[in-house]
Amino acid sequence: MIGSEFAKWINPVLESLAELGGSARPREVVELVGKNERVPNDVLDQVNPSGGQRFQNQVHCDSFYLAEAGLINRSTH
Repeated sequence: MIGSEFAKWINPVLESLAELGGSARPREVVELVGKNERVPNDVLDQVNPSGGQRFQNQVHCDSFYLAEAGLINRSTH
């Protein structure tokens, strides 16, 4: 079964890409997902043990899974 952390941002990523005209840089998607989902600053500021931003990493991972499933194309921005 898929946990709540996995795939948490898939729908917001798809919605943000649609809002951005179907194409965007990864940073733009992360920013719009955060804005549209009203992600609080304490969540945006969380850091992984490796030092990267957790929210950004989660959005990028969900984008990767969408691309692997063939639902989005990551070859162009």
